Amino acid sequence: MRSLPQMELTALLVGVRLAHCLIKTLNDIHFGEIVVWSDNEAVLQWVRNNNNKTPYVSNRVREIHELSAGYKLSHVPTKDNPADYLSRGLSLKQLIKSQMWFNGFVAC
Repeated sequence: MRSLPQMELTALLVGVRLAHCLIKTLNDIHFGEIVVWSDNEAVLQWVRNNNNKTPYVSNRVREIHELSAGYKLSHVPTKDNPADYLSRGLSLKQLIKSQMWFNGFVAC
């Protein structure tokens, strides 16, 4: 069984893989800064420090480093993370009224 931070690390890896795949597929389009967001600061520290001895973590951190060269990995606070809305128990009425759910997080 994986810990929550390990699952969050896997989610970050999936995001980096997706960004990498999209950039390769859309190679005739110039992208500005590529930002991959995570709401888990511990995971971002694993990636920054790159010194975890656990094979599960170190293998994923290595792949994140390989695929995300030139990307910015950033933290999104829970209050600004529309992906957390469903896990917070929002009612359908609240979700329908949510601008962030339909429009996403806009970094300023």
